[in-house]
Amino acid sequence: MGKKKVTIYDVASQAGVSASSVTLALNGKPGISSKTRSLIIDAANKVGYAKKEDRPLVSTFGNIHYVISKMHFRDSDKYIPHFHNLLMQAIQQCCYDNKMFMILHYFGDEPQEHKHIIDIINTENDPMVLLQGSNIDNPVLELWMSSIKRLVVLNNYYDNIDVNTVSFDSQSCVYELIDYLQKKGYENIGRLRSYPIAHTIQERERYFVEYANEKNYPVICDLVVDPTLDESSACILKYIEQGGALPRVLVTDSDKQALGAMHALLNLGFRVPDDIAIVGNNDLPLAASAPVPITTNRLDWAQLARIGVWVLMNHTFGGYNPCLKIRLTEKLIIRDSA
Repeated sequence: MGKKKVTIYDVASQAGVSASSVTLALNGKPGISSKTRSLIIDAANKVGYAKKEDRPLVSTFGNIHYVISKMHFRDSDKYIPHFHNLLMQAIQQCCYDNKMFMILHYFGDEPQEHKHIIDIINTENDPMVLLQGSNIDNPVLELWMSSIKRLVVLNNYYDNIDVNTVSFDSQSCVYELIDYLQKKGYENIGRLRSYPIAHTIQERERYFVEYANEKNYPVICDLVVDPTLDESSACILKYIEQGGALPRVLVTDSDKQALGAMHALLNLGFRVPDDIAIVGNNDLPLAASAPVPITTNRLDWAQLARIGVWVLMNHTFGGYNPCLKIRLTEKLIIRDSA
């Protein structure tokens, strides 16, 4: 009689866990802690379990928890690639490349939601967390810092808090944009910007106002709108119907706003850029394929993801180790719209 085949139930008995936990561990699936996963893999090796002879047990799987606000995902955006879903896809790819899993956590407006997510994450031993910080204020950040040792904040730079961050440097690109527009001979600017909920939007606007004033570059209209295609288009239509002065160049906070404004202006018979130039932000895929390809500011979300994951996996956290504050440069992409 041949040797009895070792099953997942033998592994479960050896490890003192359920068979379903063994299945998750041996198939590299999320849902269990890294400590439990290691325990199961050790038990499987001891009892001689192998799912396939040509596939050795993998012991390098782990989790990276990505925590982000629900506000970054709207029903109106579900079919349109935008910065945050492209960044999330890039983080997931980086995790996959490093034989890890991305576990996604959403939070809403209630402060206690952060504590609930932290409690879930802390069921793992020494968990790794990427926190989307674009709308994280200092008290909430301090809660995360006091609860999670291996923490990297994306897309926000905290001047007075020692926390590991990877963010963009919008200052130099805003200056480059204003210099470019002046050299092109656009005599005044209109702004179509987003509600200043995110710290990144607030920072960009601060630099824009600062440098426009320094260059004596007149901003003749300042429109604030929800950053969607439909809302941006409606805002421009309403502004023109009410007799608002048409700026020579319209600078927006996102490519979606730029495209929405472009649709409205083209439908009214205006020419882009002959009558009015348009500038976007983010360099989303839709920017290059717009009716008039959009001049925009490129934020490299893939690089942001790669560096954030690298810091989590390679930096030494805690003790007297210095934090890393990394700023990625942005790039002005010149196309036909301006």
